[in-house]
Amino acid sequence: MFPVLIIGEDRPSRKTLADILTERGYQVQTADTGEAGIKAARTELFTAALIELVLPDISGLKVLEQLKEQQPELCVCIVTDKASDKDTAEIFRRGADDLFIKPLIIERLIHRITDAENNRKLHRSLRQSREELLKNFQTSQVINALLRIALEDISLRKKLQMTLDHLLSLPWLVFERRGAIFLMDRGKEFLLLQVQSGLSPELLKKCARLPVGRCLCGRVAATAKIAFADCIDPRHEIRYDGIHPHGHYCVPILLHNEVLGVVNVYIKNHHRRENSEEQFLTAVANTLAVIIDQHRAEKEKKKLQNHVRQSQKMEAIGTLAGGIAHDFNNILTAILGYAALVKEACPPESQISSDVEQILASGNRARELVRQMLTFSRQRPNEIQVIQTHLIIKEALKMLRASIPSTIKINQNISTERTTVFGDATQIHQVFMNLCTNAYHAMRLKGGVLDIRLEPVCLLSPHPRLLGRLPVGEYVRLTVADTGNGISPEVRERIFEPYFTTKNAEDGTGLGLAVVYGIVSEMKGDIEVRSEPGIGTVFEVYFPMARYTGQENIVATQSLSGGGEHILCVDDEVPITEIYQRSLKLLGYQVTVRTSSVEALGAFRARPDRFALVITDQTMPNMTGIELIDELREIRPEVPVILATGYSELINNDTIRDHRISKILMKPITRQDLALAIRDALESAAKGGETN
Repeated sequence: MFPVLIIGEDRPSRKTLADILTERGYQVQTADTGEAGIKAARTELFTAALIELVLPDISGLKVLEQLKEQQPELCVCIVTDKASDKDTAEIFRRGADDLFIKPLIIERLIHRITDAENNRKLHRSLRQSREELLKNFQTSQVINALLRIALEDISLRKKLQMTLDHLLSLPWLVFERRGAIFLMDRGKEFLLLQVQSGLSPELLKKCARLPVGRCLCGRVAATAKIAFADCIDPRHEIRYDGIHPHGHYCVPILLHNEVLGVVNVYIKNHHRRENSEEQFLTAVANTLAVIIDQHRAEKEKKKLQNHVRQSQKMEAIGTLAGGIAHDFNNILTAILGYAALVKEACPPESQISSDVEQILASGNRARELVRQMLTFSRQRPNEIQVIQTHLIIKEALKMLRASIPSTIKINQNISTERTTVFGDATQIHQVFMNLCTNAYHAMRLKGGVLDIRLEPVCLLSPHPRLLGRLPVGEYVRLTVADTGNGISPEVRERIFEPYFTTKNAEDGTGLGLAVVYGIVSEMKGDIEVRSEPGIGTVFEVYFPMARYTGQENIVATQSLSGGGEHILCVDDEVPITEIYQRSLKLLGYQVTVRTSSVEALGAFRARPDRFALVITDQTMPNMTGIELIDELREIRPEVPVILATGYSELINNDTIRDHRISKILMKPITRQDLALAIRDALESAAKGGETN
């Protein structure tokens, strides 16, 4: 029943009233002084208090005020022998709930106590409802705040910290205002501490990288179930001296049954498990899962956007490089051609001959540089054939080991099965050597390990890498990994740009990786780069695997001298036509040159049977080389034609086949290149074959 406090000086009256109420089922406690009654109310809650107005130590009204201050919902009734209207008004002004004049009417008193308890229950229910409404309001505020955080353009770590701060700020939760949020690593083996509040330095060190399955949080990551502890129990595997007694809620962050991380909050020691608290923490964890998933989606979107931007930028730079190469190759053709003519006219041991040798050497270095530019811009015709990649890599490794110091250890794992690709053997060699050269430069000061692997792989789903998404299929993967300085994210975004380099001027031109990019892109492959500063870099190159197996053509040794055949040479650059004329005459040919494609067509139309071969430039005003070839075919379909070009995006295998071009010569053209191409074209025509 209801607890009742009786405060009065008259012991017999106090005892009689107490006995009556006890018989009615009430729990009664008595006090003979005001101070004793106030003391009793400090340690026990009462439904009602009956106070004599006159007490031996202090006024009953003073006791009334003290009790109301201690227990605001307490029903306090004043008992007195008599009371004037003024006294009655003062009693109720002081906060009394009722006034009883002796002799007491027991039924009225019991009715008043019952009403007091009913009112007390009603107030308690209303208070609990208010508290529940306030708790729900505060909870919804936190969830709404978390949803707003999810939409903010800030880092994931900052979003997690703001979430934890909001979570620990709720006044109705009995947390210790300490907690942490962990995220699962890529390998699903460790929980990585992302943000925390109030953790000791010892815990920060021990919990930075928590194995899945260890301690409470690790167990939650392994089971995907909430863990509760009301104290430091045996599951707390991570401890330290001076650890403060506490408990935990550990809640998994789940998305489609995948554990993304764990929310860990501290609770007071021996706190009772509450379903409402678990429901709230689960709602927070679910919101975190949305935030993390959104962050991953945005990260993937930015990665794909970067792929697109990189591809567009590389395409633009490639076009620019090709355009520069066209003009540069014409200049180099003149330089190398005239230098060769001068050298032949000089005594072999003269100073002029030595000087010309230097001109030729520098010209040839420039020629190789332009070829790298054209390879990068994917405009240089290649010798495409079936290649056993492992043979090229093994041969290159011999050269590599001889040129790399012993401070760098080379580990190799070269598969000899299913390594065939369609490509240019020289280009595959170039890709490998460029990557290895970069690895060597990264390790040459301190030494390290160069890890080289070649292996067949099968992609079962499209995979995003540097150039986009590799389609499903079989690939030959070349891996070149080093333990050098690594590459920062800022530099990594630019490493494939031509002429971008972090090396000294004497160590590189900045074209090495740009050439790799161009070759791999042309082969419909892709590149993946992983690097961490201070740890090292890994390049993975994917070449589409070739199913076809064939044998390489063997070219027989040919005579370079002519037999008096008449050749028509067309180029809009006068120096180049002069070089054609002088060089071909030295080789034993008759030569007619024109600097206009229109004039060349007129000369051919006038005497089509006069010419055994036509050599034409591609890029010329009024009529391109391909257009001129088509006109020549209308006049004499079987005439062999060599197309010379410094650069053209129109020249490919389809162009060669469709226009029946006998040979393609890439400028700058040396006399040996020219002589070989002419003999090959003439002999093929003599055998009835017009295409190479």
